[in-house]
Amino acid sequence: MGRKYCMTTLCYIEKDGAYLMLHRVSKKIDVNKDKWIGVGGHFEADESPRSAFSGR
Repeated sequence: MGRKYCMTTLCYIEKDGAYLMLHRVSKKIDVNKDKWIGVGGHFEADESPRSAFSGR
């Protein structure tokens, strides 16, 4: 069976030695449930890595 791949972004935002992190708790089925993760998301179908990161 083939795997389906999806492009995603992930970044770590740091200021004055502190990092902005997300605590995943809301979804019932989530491989990242109860983990602290960086900020990110999925690419749109026609979006480049640069435009996904910059929001342009």
